Amino acid sequence: MKPTLSIIITGKVNNINLVHLYSVAQNLHYSELILLQNGSPNKNTHPIYFKPNVRVLQFGTETKSYKLRVHGAKIAKGNILLFLDTKFLVNIQDIRSLILCVENKEADLALSTYSDKPQPGVINFESVEYMINIISNRRDLFCSSLYNLPFAISREALSLIGTDSLAVPPLAKMNAIKKGLVFKVFNHPKNNLNSLNKKGKSLLMEEFLQSTSFWLSDYGRRSGYTNLGRRYDVLELQNDEIQPYHSGVTAIISASNEEATIGKVIRSAIDAGATQVVVVENGSTDVTAKVARAAGAKVLSFSYRLGHDVGRGVGVMNFPSAHYLFLDGDMIISVDELRPFIAAVTQDGIDVALNDLSKLVRLQEWDEVTWSKYFLNNSLERNDLDVNTLTAVPHAISERAVKIIGIANLAVPTLATVRAVLSGLNVKAIREVDVISKNRIRGELLYSSKGNLVEQLIVGDMCQGLHEIILQKYGRVS
Repeated sequence: MKPTLSIIITGKVNNINLVHLYSVAQNLHYSELILLQNGSPNKNTHPIYFKPNVRVLQFGTETKSYKLRVHGAKIAKGNILLFLDTKFLVNIQDIRSLILCVENKEADLALSTYSDKPQPGVINFESVEYMINIISNRRDLFCSSLYNLPFAISREALSLIGTDSLAVPPLAKMNAIKKGLVFKVFNHPKNNLNSLNKKGKSLLMEEFLQSTSFWLSDYGRRSGYTNLGRRYDVLELQNDEIQPYHSGVTAIISASNEEATIGKVIRSAIDAGATQVVVVENGSTDVTAKVARAAGAKVLSFSYRLGHDVGRGVGVMNFPSAHYLFLDGDMIISVDELRPFIAAVTQDGIDVALNDLSKLVRLQEWDEVTWSKYFLNNSLERNDLDVNTLTAVPHAISERAVKIIGIANLAVPTLATVRAVLSGLNVKAIREVDVISKNRIRGELLYSSKGNLVEQLIVGDMCQGLHEIILQKYGRVS
């Protein structure tokens, strides 16, 4: 039996684009057309409302168009549902492609995308769906979503994901991914994507967190992303040789095979005002430890690698101090660049002083790492922090911040950032230090068959940070 088609159109009453969408629909051989209209009809109500096989439902002016779709889907009788909106102009060829894709069982959902990547630094439907696709490890879906129109879905697929889930489009899509449904993405020219006001962005971020919570409840707080062998167990070891409390500024430097740079890194820290330097040397096969001691640092040595950022926690655990400056052993940063970070935590009342990379990243295309940091801060309602977290060095923190964040949590920088912000600590991005161009690329850690491992590590850190936000905000992840 030939599939039947239900067309569901949302939008404002008497929108001039309705005439265009209706003319498109006339060429699609639909069995019913359902209009879900915002606002009250007036004497100029369009004749389309009175056509055969057209059903009209009226709603309040404040109801979001994408939330109206639930009502249309519940009364639709077709075994293929096509969703349109009067905000989005479409052509008959694009619509037919979506319908045929579902009709021929090439896919359960035929979605639309307007770009492969969202516009940097903008919170909108595209950027939210881009992050949802990264969290769910479905980069093949680009920015496609059930926010975007048009899209088509089979009746069977809709039954599996639940009609009510359409009210939260990213939740519906994540449910479809969980159910193993097949997607096909159609790339359309840029459509009429309106900018969002503060209220609209707030609702969008709520739906982002709701959907992420649903996903992480099944796939874990890191959504299956790698930890790149972080040795958390080292942070649980009892150590009877913890050093006496230091009342000044301790620079903690993680280092592995950094004999060429470690001496200069240490000297910069001391000249900038660090009164104690600790090098956490791990997995080295060169003379990093010897050079570090000769330069005036205290050294903690491990024959194996501790993993990204674990050395920070190890250094703090063994050397309690009033203030901390965190550096990497492969990155020489000038004295003038380091001094403001020390001053921020020792003189200016700042608990967490971050490297401000905001302007630097605006000069390049955003990668997943940058987007991850940006979305984490927006989920914290701290858009002033932009893309800045404790992931990047240099940064400085107070003893009070360490106690509130927790030493072990320093090993996951985004988690540490979340705990600092949600605890009410004074967190501020204070100074730009270009660590992007200085960052040493370690080829042995960079790629696997699944792609860039360092990016995956930081995406996993973001997921863990979002998990913490959801826990503290809602009391549970589900």
